[in-house]
Amino acid sequence: MLKEVRIDRWEGQIEIHVPESATVVESEARGGQSSDPIEKIRNALRNPLGMERIKAIVNKGSRVAVALDDPTKVSPSYFTIPLILEELREASVKEENIILMSATGTHRQYTPSEFIEYRNVGYGLPLGKGIPRIPKEIVDHLWPHRFLRHDAADAESLVNMGYSRLGDLVEHNKILVDYDLVIYTGGVQPMKWGGYSGTGVAVGLGSAKSIASHHTIGVIGHRESCHSDPRTHLYRSHKDAVMEKIEEFIGRKIFFMEGVCDGARDWTHFFAGHFKEIQEPAWKAADQDRLYPAEQADVIVAGLPKWAVYDTTRNPLVCVSAASSILRAWVGKPILREGGVLILIAVCDGYIDPDTVPSYADILDLYGKMGNARRLEEKYLDEFFLREDYLRKYRFGYAVHPVHPFWLLAEQNYVHDHLGKLIIATAENPEAVRKVGGTWAEDFDHAWEMAEKLVGKNPRCLVLPTFFTKFPFKFAVR
Repeated sequence: MLKEVRIDRWEGQIEIHVPESATVVESEARGGQSSDPIEKIRNALRNPLGMERIKAIVNKGSRVAVALDDPTKVSPSYFTIPLILEELREASVKEENIILMSATGTHRQYTPSEFIEYRNVGYGLPLGKGIPRIPKEIVDHLWPHRFLRHDAADAESLVNMGYSRLGDLVEHNKILVDYDLVIYTGGVQPMKWGGYSGTGVAVGLGSAKSIASHHTIGVIGHRESCHSDPRTHLYRSHKDAVMEKIEEFIGRKIFFMEGVCDGARDWTHFFAGHFKEIQEPAWKAADQDRLYPAEQADVIVAGLPKWAVYDTTRNPLVCVSAASSILRAWVGKPILREGGVLILIAVCDGYIDPDTVPSYADILDLYGKMGNARRLEEKYLDEFFLREDYLRKYRFGYAVHPVHPFWLLAEQNYVHDHLGKLIIATAENPEAVRKVGGTWAEDFDHAWEMAEKLVGKNPRCLVLPTFFTKFPFKFAVR
C-alpha cells in the first residue's frame, strides 16, 4: 500500500507516493504559549541572568554597540531592537553614542531593505513575502553612519585577542574593545552548527581566520560535532571557549538578549544576561517545542524549496548542505542509520550565483580534483584567504567571503562518511549531482528503487515534506 505526500520542490510542491508505513513529520507549534513577545522581552531585560540590568551598567556617557544576527538567521530583532533602544534611552545613554552592527561573519553583506524584510526564506510564507528583521524607521534613522556591518576581512576593524583555551584564534571586531557595553540579540533555534544557534558574537564578529579555527574539518567535521545536543557538542564548546577569551581580554561581560521561536513563528521565550547563564534555560525551552521523538530510519526523503540560506537549491553545494542539516538534526543516536539512504527532491541544475557566492564554483571544481574536503582544505584554504578578486566582491559587492564554501564542505564530510547513498531525485543536471558525490535519479520512483536495493524491502522511512520551509526542528531518536 502506498500513500500520497505533497513535498517541497522549488517554489511549489510535487506529489510522491511512499509506503503506507512511512512516517511523515512536519514542523508544528506545540508550546501553547502567548504570541505577544513584548512583555516577555521587557521582563527578560528587567531580570537578566548572571549580569546586572542594562540601566545599572551604563550611564549618559557610555558608548553602546548593539550587535545582531544577520538576516539569514531566525532572529527576534524586530521586537528586541526597539526595546533595547528604549532601555538605553531610559538609562540616559546619548543617542549619538549608540550604534547597531550586523554580525555577518563570512556571510555576505546585506542591504538596508534586507534588514527591514528578508525574503530569501520559506518558513511557510507566501511567495514574495519575507520576514521582518528591524523596524524600517530604525534602519532609516541609523543607516549608514550608526548602522554598521561587520567585515571579516578588514584588518583595521579587528583586534587580535590571542587564542582560546582550545587553541582557536580570537580576532574580533574592535567594537568589543572600543565600546563600554556590547549587547547582542539573536535567536536560539535548532542548528547543525552547535545543536542550537545563539552566542552569535563568537562567530558573527570574528575575522575569517578566527572563524576558520573552528569551522574546518578538525572541528565541524569531527564526529563529536555531527549531532544536535549542545551540551556535548564539540563545536559548541569551541564557541564557549572563544567567548571566554573575548571577555577575559576586554575585562567585562557581553550582554545577550536571545529569543526562542516555535513552529508557528511565535517568539515564546526570551532570556537576557550572560551567555553561560542563559544557555541552559534557552535550550530547555527550545527542547520543549523543537525536539521531536522519532525512530531511527533506513531511508529519509526530504523536499528542497527554492532557498536554503546561502543560495538557491539549483546549487549542488547548497543541496548537500541541506542534507547535512537533516543528518545532523538528532540527539540520542543518528536519525538515519549508518549506511542508510537520503533522497532529496530538488531542481539542482548546477547553477551557482556568480554574484552572491562567486568562489563556490571554483572551489567545487577543486574539490573534484582533490577527492575530499580534508585534502582541499589543506592545500587551498590559505590561498583563498588572499584571493583579491573574491575579497573585493565580499567587501564591496554583497558576496560571501571566498573561504565560505570550505565551511560547507567541512560539514558535508559527515554526509559522505555516514550515508550508503545520497540520491538527488528530479535534479535537472545529473552531472551537478555527481560533482558533489550524489547519485542522480530521474524521479522519486527510480530513487526509491535504488534505495531498496541498498537497504532492502520495506525499510523504515521518514518523510520530511517541508523541513526547510517551516521553522526548524530536530529529533530525539529512540
